[in-house]
Parts: sequence; C-alpha cells; structure tokens
Amino acid sequence: MAKLSMKSSLERKVVTGFTVALFSVAGLGVLQYLTQRRSARDAEWVSHTQDVFRELVSTRNALNRADASAQSFLLTGSIDDSSAYYRATDALNRHVQTLRTLTVDNPAQQHNLDDLEPAVASAVSALQQELTSRGVSQLSKGQIVALETSVRQSTEDVRGIVANMESQELEVLARRNETAARANHRAHEFILLGTFLAAVLIAAFAVALLRDIAERMRAEEGLRVLSGRLLQAQEDERHHIGRELHDSLGQYLSALKMRLEAIQADAEPSGAGIGPDLADCIDLAAQSITDVRTASYLLYPALLDEMGLQSAIPVYLDGFTKRCGIQTTFQSSPNFGRAPRDIELALFRILQESLTNVHRHSGSPTAHVRIARHYGDVSLEVSDAGKGMPKEKLDQFQKGASDGLGVGLRGMKERVRQIGGKLEISSDSRGTSVRVTIPVEEPSSSSSDSA
Repeated sequence: MAKLSMKSSLERKVVTGFTVALFSVAGLGVLQYLTQRRSARDAEWVSHTQDVFRELVSTRNALNRADASAQSFLLTGSIDDSSAYYRATDALNRHVQTLRTLTVDNPAQQHNLDDLEPAVASAVSALQQELTSRGVSQLSKGQIVALETSVRQSTEDVRGIVANMESQELEVLARRNETAARANHRAHEFILLGTFLAAVLIAAFAVALLRDIAERMRAEEGLRVLSGRLLQAQEDERHHIGRELHDSLGQYLSALKMRLEAIQADAEPSGAGIGPDLADCIDLAAQSITDVRTASYLLYPALLDEMGLQSAIPVYLDGFTKRCGIQTTFQSSPNFGRAPRDIELALFRILQESLTNVHRHSGSPTAHVRIARHYGDVSLEVSDAGKGMPKEKLDQFQKGASDGLGVGLRGMKERVRQIGGKLEISSDSRGTSVRVTIPVEEPSSSSSDSA
C-alpha cells in the first residue's frame, strides 16, 4: 500500500508539473503573440505616417516644380517649360487626393486638407494667371507686381499648410512611438516576469519530483536490501534444515535400518515368523532414507558448493526425471567453470522453479537445460515443448507488472534483480523458454597465470 501510495503521489506531481509547465509555456506564447501583433500594428501605423510624410513632401515638391516651370516659361517661353508646368500641377492635385485618402482616420488632417485644397487651387490659379499675362503686352508694372505677389502668397499658403500637416504628423508619430515603446516595455516585463514565475514553479515541481524520486529510490533500495536479506535468511534456513535432515534424521534412519537388518538376521534361524514384517520395516526405512536425502538435497544441494553448478545440475536433473517422469537434456559450454556462489545458487533456484513449472503447468514430456558463459555473462536457459503460458500472464510479465504472477515467477524476478541480471520469458503454443543472463567478472590473466 505504501509503495502504491508513493507511486500515485509521484504520478500526481508529474502530471501537475507537466500541466503547470504547459500552461506557463502557453501563456508566454499567447503574451508573445499579442506583443508581436501590437508591434506589427504599431509598425503599420509608423509606415502609414511615413507614407503621409512622403505625400506631403511630394506635394511641396510638385508645387515647387510648378512654380519653377512657370517662372522659367515666363523667362524663356519654351514649350517644354509649359509642359513641365502642367505635369507638375496635375501631380500636385493627385498628391492632394492621395493625402485625403491616407488621412481619412485623422480628423485634424482632414480639416487641414479642407484648407489645403482651396489653397492649392488658388496657387494653381495664380500661376496660371501669371503664365497668361505673358500674352498680354499692355500690363502695367503695378499689375505685374500684383500678379507676382498673388503667386507668392498662394504658394506660401500651400507651403504653410503642408508644414503644419507635417508638424502634426510628427506629433502623431511621436505619440505612437511613445505608446508602442511603453506597450513593448510592459510586454517585455510581463514576459520576463512570466518566464521567471514559470521557471520558479517548474523548478519547485522539479525539486519536489526529484525528492520523491530519491525517496522512492531509497525505499526501493531498502526493499531490495530487505528482500535480499529475506532470501539469504531463507537459504540459510534451508541449508540448516537440509543439514539437520541429512546429519540427524538421516543418520537415525540409517541406524534404524541397520538394527532392523540385524534383528532380521537373528530371527531367521529361530524361525520366529517375523521375517516378512521385518522386511517391510527395512524397506520403509530404506525409502525414508531416500526421501530424506532427496529432501535434504532439494533444500540445499551440498554438491553445488563442492563441485559447482555445472556438476550439480546433471545430478538434480537425474532425480527430477525419476520423480516426475519428464525426460531432460543438459548442455553446457566447455569453458563454463565456476561462478560466484550467490550467482550459482540463484541460477540453481531458478532452474528448480522453472522445472517445477514445467511439471505443474506445461504438460511437456521433455525439458532442455542449457548453461553458457561468454563475454563476461553466464546464462541459463530452460525450455519445454508444452502448451505455453497464458497470454495475459505473459503480457503482464513482459510489461514488468507483478500483479497476477505466481509466487514462483515473482521469486525468480526478485532473485535475478538481486544479482543484477536479466530474466526473459518467451512462450507460444509450441512451448516456453526461460532465459536468465547475469554479468560476472572474468578472472584476470595475471591471476590465472599465477594460479
């Protein structure tokens, strides 16, 4: 229950941290998007103001060209100057109409245009009168001066209105730049603050998550150590019981059998008629001795410590075949040798459990056992030709789940985990194969040479 509660707490924190990070990134993304939209809109306004400026400059330039062309025509009478004058006045009118369109959202500039349009018309009219006066030879000096004064006044009126419009556009541009700068500054502050808060929250959840992971790892390490101690205590108890059975009960049964045989030998000459009963008792004692020795060997095979796994397995397989009737074969790589005691014991127990499963569940008439050693690993493989494991149980095992697995499979997984190995099971309708691979340290060449 504690492990389940710790797992659910860890999952909740992972989900919460991921949710906070997701919303933080989404919020920052929305804020960045809004900031970019505002910047783009401000850039459009700046570009619009620059367009107005260009049209104002073009209006002033067109007026200057018209004035210059008219003055040049008055001096030279050239048809080119006359054409240039008309082109300039046409351009002047077009620029005024363009300004009307560009400033449709600005009431103040529209009001200025209401003054600019008649001023332009007046300037064009004055220039036209000045050009027409060239064909009138009877103008007095005072009339000529009056015409020139009218032209100058009209053009200055246009320039003044254009200058006023430029000044207003500069003020609008300054206000918009200031507003955009403040908005960008606030947006950057919000982004920085949001990034900081998001980083703090994510860091807090990361610290909490790492703390939970560390606690879980410590708990799992504690469970692993406890499990290892329980397995070791179990092995010690098996060793103790097996030795007691062999050394005490086994010896008592052997002594009882010997006494019964002696009694049988003494009773036969006298013809007391107890010979058959003694024979049955001797057979029971012999069977008891065999069963005790088998139980002692199954509890803790002394041959495993004395000769190693490679020698202990054939003896165990021979007894297994006699007890269960399942034919077995054994194959070992020639360089297998000895492995550390805990590894040999773990592999032997897994072999026992695997063959027990073959006998109880597979229905297979045969079993094949193979051990090998290569590239710093020792491996054990037990395969049969039975009906295979149920699919749901095999799926649970392959997913790493322990719920629903039998005690034997859980014990095999724990033993393999204790020694840092890998347990693999493959099964189908043609049989099941259990494979265990455990890394071992190979003896160095120097130690081998010295040996």
